[in-house]
Amino acid sequence: MQGFIITAYRSPDYLSELINEITTHGDLVWLHIDRKSTFSGDDLDLQRRDLVHIFQQYSINWGSVGHLSAILMLMEHAVQHTDISHFHIISGQDSIVRYPDPGSIGNRILLTAREVNAEDPIAMRRLEQFNCFPNADTQRMSVRAVNKVMWKAQQWTGHRRSRIPGFEKAYKGVIWSSMPYDALRYVVGYHKAHPAFMRFLRHTIIPEEFFLQTILMNSPMSARITGFNARYTDWVLRNGSYPSYIDESDLNAIKQSNSIFARKIDPQISKRLLELLKSDSSHSLS
Repeated sequence: MQGFIITAYRSPDYLSELINEITTHGDLVWLHIDRKSTFSGDDLDLQRRDLVHIFQQYSINWGSVGHLSAILMLMEHAVQHTDISHFHIISGQDSIVRYPDPGSIGNRILLTAREVNAEDPIAMRRLEQFNCFPNADTQRMSVRAVNKVMWKAQQWTGHRRSRIPGFEKAYKGVIWSSMPYDALRYVVGYHKAHPAFMRFLRHTIIPEEFFLQTILMNSPMSARITGFNARYTDWVLRNGSYPSYIDESDLNAIKQSNSIFARKIDPQISKRLLELLKSDSSHSLS
């Protein structure tokens, strides 16, 4: 049995289809719906509601700690199910390109990760800068203005945050990933045993991009991390979104990427692509 950890905020009809595709296989879902969303779990048309655990606790704002808090809550619930072989962290705007095969994944951790250092000054600043509003949308002009003043004060006084507590090296990547049960158990265990880690990330912009990577790359499991998360994403501004809403023009690239999932999906923009993906299951994970 596999487990899917999903965060969502829009498109309840598509979200229902995604979850139903998972539960058709008898697998479990832990779902968090943004508290600001206009729908709730009761609005989802689910075929196997008994396999779906739904929460709507956190408001998710861009760059805030809310998304990481929601994922952590889902992880803590999910890890209690010791009969799960693999977990997949996805969004409600993901599509399943081909259903994940636990035997093909094995003990690998499908995760993107790169070390944060001076060669990536933007990521370095995100670690060093203190975010004064951990629950707010960090793209709001007022929030950006206050954080900019704080950053200048940090520079002037020399009080930059030099490193994440407990680690000499920090790593970054996207939260969307797949891993065996023992890896998720390790992550949850580390989080519970080291509260200073989360206190630091709480005041970091987009903290979920440092969470899994820093824990796992500094763990005995680091050699199992593939550097490829098996998610197709087009990191350009297209179809009114960055990363782009994918469409039928992405089909060949998705096939060639050897991905299990593809994102971001918009039910209208991606309609033809979803039809093509459903009719083609010829590619597999190597």
